[in-house]
Amino acid sequence: MRIHTGEKPYQCEICPKTFTTNSHLKLHMNSKIHIRKSAFKCLVCTKTFTQSGSLKAHMMLHTGEKPYQCDMCPKTFSSNSHMKSHKKIHNGEKPYICPVCMKTFRIYRSLKTHTIVHTGEKNYQCNVCDKKFCISQSLHIHMNIHSAEKSYKCLVCEKVFRQNAHLQQHIKTHTGEKSHKCPVCKKTFCQIGTLKQHINTHTSKNSYQCEVCQKTFNDISNLNRQIKIHSGEKPYTCPSCEKTYKENSSLQRHMKKSHFYGRFM
Repeated sequence: MRIHTGEKPYQCEICPKTFTTNSHLKLHMNSKIHIRKSAFKCLVCTKTFTQSGSLKAHMMLHTGEKPYQCDMCPKTFSSNSHMKSHKKIHNGEKPYICPVCMKTFRIYRSLKTHTIVHTGEKNYQCNVCDKKFCISQSLHIHMNIHSAEKSYKCLVCEKVFRQNAHLQQHIKTHTGEKSHKCPVCKKTFCQIGTLKQHINTHTSKNSYQCEVCQKTFNDISNLNRQIKIHSGEKPYTCPSCEKTYKENSSLQRHMKKSHFYGRFM
């Protein structure tokens, strides 16, 4: 079961490395890794290794060599272990389970990073607004807010984004790719946010009420859509003919029909 939970209670007395079983710890100690000199040295960054295989794998970071290719897609990797972790994306395998919220992960490192969320520990602080984050990646993404630069541009409609992840999600609106599936009715969506809004339709709770007509909705986006009906607001403008729409989906349909955006992607 420790393989599934990620638990590693056996720790080496010399280094911080931990193991799922005592036998694995003994194998680690018997390898004489702690008494062997770091005889293998990288000529690029001078980092040293106890094994030639480790040095060889490390050198690929400098050369950019990626000899391990996934047999399910064209993606390549510098190490076999990275390739094996990647293949879990294709088969949906997520063996590492958070004991607090039961969320599952493909690799142990992701689980370890996730558990910090439950501790409330926030060691990464923004040097602009002093906001703190649990993980460095969240801080890195947050820093884009303080920058006016939008480096990621859609080649179809020329919309720009601060983050590549946002651009990739946006591109799906042009390609029609729907990779997010509802676990209840199996309906698919382009974006995870849209899926989350949809899942609320399977509950009877309507928490958002329109102040104009008193109609209630199960998510904030539907309420905002209703408010636009009353106000007549049309915030979405076609970049080609400047025609305006109340909803982004209506704009996208117009662009595909009238200006052929996304037809040849």
